[in-house]
Amino acid sequence: MRKLFAVVALACAGLSLLAVGAFAKPAPTPTKLTINPYAEGVFGYLTGAKQSCLANRKVVVYEQVGAKRDPATDHKVGGDKASLVEGRYRYAVDTDTSDDFYAVAAAIKGCAAAMSGSVKGISVAATGGPNSAPVCSPYTFEGPSEICSLQRPGQEWGISYDFPSRGTSACSLSKESYNCDGNAGGPFPFGDSWTGSRNAVNMSWNPGPNGYKAIVVVTGGSSGYGTSRMEGRLPNAGSADLYVDKWTVVQDKGATTEFFTPNLPGQKAGEPGGPLYLNFEGGKGAFGLGAEVHLKGYLYVKR
Repeated sequence: MRKLFAVVALACAGLSLLAVGAFAKPAPTPTKLTINPYAEGVFGYLTGAKQSCLANRKVVVYEQVGAKRDPATDHKVGGDKASLVEGRYRYAVDTDTSDDFYAVAAAIKGCAAAMSGSVKGISVAATGGPNSAPVCSPYTFEGPSEICSLQRPGQEWGISYDFPSRGTSACSLSKESYNCDGNAGGPFPFGDSWTGSRNAVNMSWNPGPNGYKAIVVVTGGSSGYGTSRMEGRLPNAGSADLYVDKWTVVQDKGATTEFFTPNLPGQKAGEPGGPLYLNFEGGKGAFGLGAEVHLKGYLYVKR
């Protein structure tokens, strides 16, 4: 009789475990939250496998007071709902100080909470942009800054391209589709080669979506260490606003780092968070038929 009771008890326990497993709630879907500074505040992106965890998700920004992030005691600065911008869910909150900030997305049904790391804000009162921004390189992602500058200290322009003429053919953005070959100067590998000499560069354009010109710039050849490839958009031939969708640079071991411009509202070309500033001067190359192109501004690491 005792054996029968034991068998029945074990069977009931097994059924109970099956029942618990059958009705157990699935684990919340994780999301990732980033934060970056710009001249007016901070912004970042929500990423994850589940769209319902991203679209219109409330993100709150806090000012970090102590050595550690603690939403229970830190000062709440403001919040925003993540919205789809150029294929990514972005939020932005005004801060206008150089304090430390981080962002939090509270848990919602089916979605786990997310917290960013801390970044130092950029005060609008500061001149010359974010003074702490390093010069862009293939290894920017290894440092604490998500933002980097194409201008070396004391220089007006970050990158310069010189495109000589092809016989009697002018290098001009007024052409619907064209490409120009020349030499590049500026931070490696966006301009200079790894030896410090000027890199070879090709700049091409074609009609893009919504009336934009689709711009592609390749430095250092097609592949390998010391090369880069920029894919961007220009509203029209006379515009200074170069929207960088992706600027890929190759590291020494073959891995890549990607940069972009977030194109935040209110940020002008060449300012942190805005598009790059492009100055295309036709008739400046050999025989007055080539071109000189200058770029300045800030890029952000795409993570």
